[in-house]
Amino acid sequence: MIDTPATPALSVAAVLLRSYGFSTRHISSKSGIPILLAENPLFALGVVEFESQGQLPTVEADAASELTDLLARAEGGPKQWDAYLVLLSRDGGSPDSLPSAVTSILHDTRYLRRLVRWDVQPDEESLHDALRIFLPLPSSTAAQIAAPLQLLIEQLPAHGVPHELARSAAAEWSGSRNGQR
Repeated sequence: MIDTPATPALSVAAVLLRSYGFSTRHISSKSGIPILLAENPLFALGVVEFESQGQLPTVEADAASELTDLLARAEGGPKQWDAYLVLLSRDGGSPDSLPSAVTSILHDTRYLRRLVRWDVQPDEESLHDALRIFLPLPSSTAAQIAAPLQLLIEQLPAHGVPHELARSAAAEWSGSRNGQR
């Protein structure tokens, strides 16, 4: 395991994960595959890229071995049970037509969990979507909770409900929820 320059997607992923409190570092596997290691109090992640479905089994095996060895040496404590290998591809592979080798990778939970994300571009939005499962949810306020009702009032007329009827139905529902009924 040596420090190695990151790919563009792994560099963007590192910045994104650090903005959510992860510590990160770039290493490579024994065979030279770049790996982003990211860790927070809840998770240990190894993030790698692959180009096509055909390349996935080799990249997964190499990165999984490296990440498993690293976690074993670090004595990760409870976090070792929340270790993930996240495999990213720009390829738009179709989950409906995955070969059995890919399906086997997705269902393999030995030592760490594996996630495969397809059609991931090296930009913040795409990587945010791919890594969303590890990112905290935004906090909500009472105003944000009320917003869906207002959105419903705005959207119902587009589906044939008169605006005044949508408004009165929402007011009646709100009143019944607040004990006014």
